[in-house]
Amino acid sequence: MTFSCILKIIVLSLYQEINTNTMEKTITIQGIASGISTFYTQAKCCHAFTLTANGKSYKVYVRDNDCEWDLNDGEHYTISGIVITDEMVVATSVDRWGRICDVCGKWHTEGYYVGEDEYACSEECAIKLYNGNEAAFREDLALLDDEETADAAVTYWTEWE
Repeated sequence: MTFSCILKIIVLSLYQEINTNTMEKTITIQGIASGISTFYTQAKCCHAFTLTANGKSYKVYVRDNDCEWDLNDGEHYTISGIVITDEMVVATSVDRWGRICDVCGKWHTEGYYVGEDEYACSEECAIKLYNGNEAAFREDLALLDDEETADAAVTYWTEWE
C-alpha cells in the first residue's frame, strides 16, 4: 500500500471522528480544482483533488455524499471544511461556483449563457460569440420578451452562485 493511499485512509478516518461543532479550525475556499481522483475507503466513495485559490494550493479530501456536483478538473468550486494542516482540508461540502468566459477567460459569477454551453462575462464577449453579429445577439435576447418565444431563447443573462 502506498504512502498516499495510507494518508487518504488516515485522513478520512479522522474525518469520521471530527465533530464540526468543536473548536476545529474550519475554512471556506473558492478556487479551481485539478488532479481529481476517486478512491474507496471503508466501502465509501471518496475524492481527492487540489484546489488552487489566490496562488495557494490545498489538498482536499471529500466523501462523495458531501459533494453536490460531479467534480471536473478546471472547474471552480467552493469548499467548506476542516483544516488538517496548512495545506490539507477535509471538506464537509463542495459546491460549483461561477463560470469562465469562453471569449476572454475571465472568471465571473454573472453573465450570458449563449447557445450550447458557451459563457460570456459581458455583452461585448457575448457578441463575439455571435461572430460579431450584434443584430443576431439582440434578436435572440428579444425572444425572452415574448411569452410565446421565451422557451426558444438560447441566449440569456444569468447569475451563478
